[in-house]
Amino acid sequence: MISPLAKPVLTRKRGPVYSLRPTLLILGFLTLIPLSTHAQVDTGAIVGTVQDSSGANIPDATVTVTEEGTGRKRTAQTGQDGSYIISPLKLGTYTLTAEKQGFKTSVQDHIQVTIQSRLEINPKLEIGSISQNVQVTSSGPILDTQSSSLQQLVGERAIDKLPLNGRNAVFLAQLSPGVTIAQNDTRGLQASGSFTANGSRRTQNDYLLDGMDDNVQVADLVNQSQFVVLPPPDALREFTVQTNDYSAEFGHSAGAVLNLTTKSGSNAFHGDVWEFLRNDYFDAKDYFVLPTQRKPEFRQNQLEQPSAVR
Repeated sequence: MISPLAKPVLTRKRGPVYSLRPTLLILGFLTLIPLSTHAQVDTGAIVGTVQDSSGANIPDATVTVTEEGTGRKRTAQTGQDGSYIISPLKLGTYTLTAEKQGFKTSVQDHIQVTIQSRLEINPKLEIGSISQNVQVTSSGPILDTQSSSLQQLVGERAIDKLPLNGRNAVFLAQLSPGVTIAQNDTRGLQASGSFTANGSRRTQNDYLLDGMDDNVQVADLVNQSQFVVLPPPDALREFTVQTNDYSAEFGHSAGAVLNLTTKSGSNAFHGDVWEFLRNDYFDAKDYFVLPTQRKPEFRQNQLEQPSAVR
């Protein structure tokens, strides 16, 4: 196939010869784009400024973040203004260490990096030996001051502990501000957890799974679902529901952005096995049912085979 960017060059004995120089130049330019421009869809970031006890910025300090579950490390050097940025970061719990010769090492642990979060942490270094550590204990949750998007974070505890009809975590999106259930009809429109955000249609929502497009190409009017794959709640780590002021990497739809992420492994083997049972034997009889009438039969079992993850 001939590239539309190719330039024809006429010769005497042969037919047209196509020069691929423009195409190669474009491809070469694309390869020079740095990895830092990748969209931060299913990751987070930690930014900040390293300062001394007087508030002066410290250049050339070493900032290291260590994932507590796996021991993986990411390192950055502060600039002349003492600022640093570590991005993208896989979702998880991290320990941040800031150090420089002539100062005590600052250590802050149990930093939770969530979807789309851009946490600002400003370590303070005290004069002393680098072998001396100053343990920093956060008095409260770290606020995300770097993003203006309106979003609701649904964490692992809420996904695991709150009751879900049909083990469908999408129903939890209806707890977000500006979100309501979709219009019900005789076809069971609400069975899949469909919802509307800020008055938009349910088909205008954008579904992402681990940073990948999870939208059906054609609206499913039979099963009433707009997503392709939905893992069981036990496999989900968290998800966000964005309803306004989306970041630049989102542009698929005019409704809400449901961004789900699955759990990742650690240095220890772990897994889940579960069974959820619903049975009419456990249900109370309707108050308005006659004594001679029996409760309607109802059986529902959902079983997950054991699996190990590392």
